[in-house]
Amino acid sequence: MVRRLLDRLNPTRGLPKPMRRYLGLPNRLLLGWLVLTLLIPVATARLQRWGIVDLAPAPQEGGGETETTPAGDDSTPMATEPADAMAVAESGGVPAEAVAAPVPPPLADGAEIAVGGSTPFVIANRGGQVAVTVPGQGALVLTGDDDDWRLRNAAGQVVYRLKLKSEEKGKLYDGAGAFRFRLKCESDEGQDGCKLYDPAGNRISRVKIKDDSFNVYGPGEQRLYKGKLKDGAYDVRDESKRSVATIRGTASLRQAALLALPVEIPVRVLLWRHAGR
Repeated sequence: MVRRLLDRLNPTRGLPKPMRRYLGLPNRLLLGWLVLTLLIPVATARLQRWGIVDLAPAPQEGGGETETTPAGDDSTPMATEPADAMAVAESGGVPAEAVAAPVPPPLADGAEIAVGGSTPFVIANRGGQVAVTVPGQGALVLTGDDDDWRLRNAAGQVVYRLKLKSEEKGKLYDGAGAFRFRLKCESDEGQDGCKLYDPAGNRISRVKIKDDSFNVYGPGEQRLYKGKLKDGAYDVRDESKRSVATIRGTASLRQAALLALPVEIPVRVLLWRHAGR
């Protein structure tokens, strides 16, 4: 039918047959091209639907975007460093436990406590890490939790440890694990106070907290020092009214009193931490 229609529309129909065949060739080529143009998209769509032909663009090599794994997809594990090693590396050599430890509430981030006297030292919170600095000595880092506090040196070794039995009682151990002191905090004669005992049970020092000052005692009943707030710092004086220490930056009388005890600095720092519970 199509051929008859083309013959009727063909202006060369009146010419001799050989000439008509010669001139009719372009018409057949045109017809064939039209048929192929219509059939190719239909055939390609069918082949794609059946999965025989895939016309998706090939991935680029050496450039372009790369396929990423969706968040939460664990199918391809990533090679990572051990968590402890990463923590130590990021902290500049400080033990991993020091980095992961909770921030002690008594000292806000960026704050510090300065204790002056014959052996001055500073307690500072830098980015959630509390460290104790003594001139001429390496820094000690405070680690642990509310029941077990430790001071560690730069190598991660424990220098002193406070193990609490309750809010009122605890024990202090040195770096070798030896029991050195027993702590007992209680009300004494209606006033708050804390006492330190040696392993044999002998009292070696105590503090008594008053309304606006504190007293520090040795093994007996003789008072050694008295501390009182003056010009924004606690001024600690002996019985001759001579200033022996200043304590600046503490949050309470009790913290200042424990920092004034005549014992080793690590012991005082751990007692200060306990006082901030």
